[in-house]
Amino acid sequence: MMLMIKMFVIVLILVILTRRKINLGLALMLDAAVMGFMFNMGLKETLLSILKGVFSFQTFELAGILVSILFLENIMRKKLFLEKILTSLQNLVGDYRAVAAMIPPFIGLLPSAGGALFSAPLVQEAIGDNELSPERKAFINYWFRHVWEYMFPLYPGVILASRIIDIDLVLYVKAMIPFTLAAILIGIPISFYRTPKGMNRNPNTESKVYHLKNLLFGISPILFIIFMFFVLKIHPFIGIGITILALTLLYRYTLEDYKELFIKAFSFKTLFLVLGVMVFKNMLVDSGVIEQLPAFLTQADVPVLLMFFLLPFTVGVLTGISTAYVAVTFPILAGLLPEINLSYMAFAYVSGFAGVMVTPIHLCMVFSANYYKAKLGSLMVRVMIPQFVLIAFAFILTVR
Repeated sequence: MMLMIKMFVIVLILVILTRRKINLGLALMLDAAVMGFMFNMGLKETLLSILKGVFSFQTFELAGILVSILFLENIMRKKLFLEKILTSLQNLVGDYRAVAAMIPPFIGLLPSAGGALFSAPLVQEAIGDNELSPERKAFINYWFRHVWEYMFPLYPGVILASRIIDIDLVLYVKAMIPFTLAAILIGIPISFYRTPKGMNRNPNTESKVYHLKNLLFGISPILFIIFMFFVLKIHPFIGIGITILALTLLYRYTLEDYKELFIKAFSFKTLFLVLGVMVFKNMLVDSGVIEQLPAFLTQADVPVLLMFFLLPFTVGVLTGISTAYVAVTFPILAGLLPEINLSYMAFAYVSGFAGVMVTPIHLCMVFSANYYKAKLGSLMVRVMIPQFVLIAFAFILTVR
C-alpha cells in the first residue's frame, strides 16, 4: 500500500508543478529527484541516476530523432512538400475536417518520437480560420497521429509484443487491426461533434490524378524513410538523416541555407523536455518502482483479468512509451496464463497503450498542447474518455 501512496504523491507533485506553469522538463526532473528520496536512494544515488538519464544513449538518440524531425519538417515546408500534401488532400477530399483527421495518420506512418510536432502545423493549416478550440485541435493532431500504433508492424511495441508471446507477427497484426479501426471511428465524433461543415475555399481545377501525384510527391520523403526501415533495415534516425542530406543536396543548400535551417529548426525547449522525460523514466527504473509494482499487484491477489489491465496501464502511465509496458509486463502476464491467449494479450496491449496516451509525460501530448496553446489537463480528460471506451471494447472481445 505504501508503494501506491508514494506513486500518488509523485503524480500529484507533477500535476501541481505543471499547473503552476513550471516548464514540464524541469517539473519532471524535480519530480524525479523527489522520487529518488522517497524511495531511499540518497543524495549521491539520486544525482547519479539523474546524470545517467541525461547522458544515456537513449536520451541522445531521442534528442537526435526529435531535432532531425524538426529539420526535415523545415525542409519539407520550405520546399513545398507539406503544401502539396495539404493542397492535394483538400482537393481530393474537400471537407477541412476530413483533411485535418487524415494528415496525422499520414505522418504517423513514420513511427518517430514526438511525431505529433511534425503534423501539428499541417493540421492547423487544414483547419484554417474555422472555429475549433485549442483543445480540440490538439486532440485531433494527437489522437489520429497514434491510430496505427496498435497494429502497424513498423512500431517497436508491436514487434516486441509478438516476439515476447511468440506469436507470428502477421497473426498479431491481424488480431490488433480492430483496435486501429475502432480508434479511428471513436476519434471522429469526439473531434468533430458540432463542428461546422466547411469545404476547401480555393479548389484547384486540376484533375484528381494530378492531385494524387502531388500527394505521393509530398509524402515521398516519409515513404523513403519507411522504405529504408523495412527493406534496408536502417534505423529511423539514420534514415531521417539520409533523407535530410539527400534533400539538401538535391536543392543545393549553401552554407547560409544550412545556417538558416539550424536556426529555424533547432529548439532548446524541445531538448530540455526530452531530458526531463528521460531523467524521470530512468529514476523509475533506478528507484525500483518498475520492479516493485508487478510484485505488489501479484501479492495483493488481484484477479487475473484485472492484472491484464492494471499492470500495463500503470507502466504505460509511468513511462509514456509502448515498448516499456510491453517489455516490463508482457513476460509477467504471459506467465499467468496456462497457454498464450491472444485476446488477453490484446487487452493488455490496449490497456497499456491507453496509459501511454493519457500520461502527461508522453511527448506528443505535450507537443500538441504546447503548439495549440491548449490546457494540458483538459486535453488529458478529452483523451481519457475514448481510451476507456477502447479498453471496454477490448474487454468485451476478451470475455465474449
